[in-house]
Amino acid sequence: MSGFPHNLLTQYEQTSNKLKKIQRIVFKRFAPNVSEVSEEFQRLAAQFFEGGMPEYAALCYDGASKCEKALNNPIFERHLLLKAARAYREADANRLCLRSNTKPYTQGALSCYHRVITQSNDNSAMKAAVIREMKEINPNYEVTSNFVSPAHRAQDLDLAANECITNGNFESALEKITEICDDIVERKVEDFYEDILGKHEITLILLILLLEYPSARQSPSNVKLYEYFANGGYQHESYVNYQRHSRHTVEVIKSLIEACKCQQYTLVYSSEIPSLAKIPGLTHHQKILLEKLKEKFYNLL
Repeated sequence: MSGFPHNLLTQYEQTSNKLKKIQRIVFKRFAPNVSEVSEEFQRLAAQFFEGGMPEYAALCYDGASKCEKALNNPIFERHLLLKAARAYREADANRLCLRSNTKPYTQGALSCYHRVITQSNDNSAMKAAVIREMKEINPNYEVTSNFVSPAHRAQDLDLAANECITNGNFESALEKITEICDDIVERKVEDFYEDILGKHEITLILLILLLEYPSARQSPSNVKLYEYFANGGYQHESYVNYQRHSRHTVEVIKSLIEACKCQQYTLVYSSEIPSLAKIPGLTHHQKILLEKLKEKFYNLL
């Protein structure tokens, strides 16, 4: 593109000046056409994106949102603010690709998100979704929503459980993941959450082995889950059509449970845990638990 990016920057400055006139002039009939300025900002945003300058695209979307606010169009204003926030985040992501640890555009993204949630009903799904995006870049941002769906609740518990595992709070992680699985089963929606259940059930088994709680201290669902794997996939009545795990995965976990029961710690450390570590698709936090198990049984050798 000839003259890029100078031409686009010049156009951005010209359009920004039009917005300033709109905001400053009392008699709007003497101000630039607000709809046209909004369209100019949006066209420029697309061009900046195409040219690999998302930070300027964000500024353009932000400018367009102010135009829509002047037009009393709150729905489109919020839409443009979200596009601005995401463009700021992309700009920060591009800096990380360049091995820069600074995130100069984070505050811009948070400001746009904040303007969206201040316009959103406290019980709305939109406010809850925007808060989730905000907390991806600032987990400590102090804003809440009264909207809670089962899916959102499960995601919150999952994130909290992962944080507990990272910090070594395995008891709390067990409680949170158990709550996720029990909720899915109680609502009879297992078919919709096969992958989630499959992942969490392996995590539960690792936590159960790590904590070594007696059956009396475990939830009934976790006792049944442990029995299922200990029996090598025996079809307990609560696990009809249980096909979330491959036969190989079930056999590897069964072998690990048997070795733990028999206190064959050398076998657990040198063979069973390494075999489980080779199962495809293990998450980062499951690998943390495997390392903790290795440490536990190494100390028992």
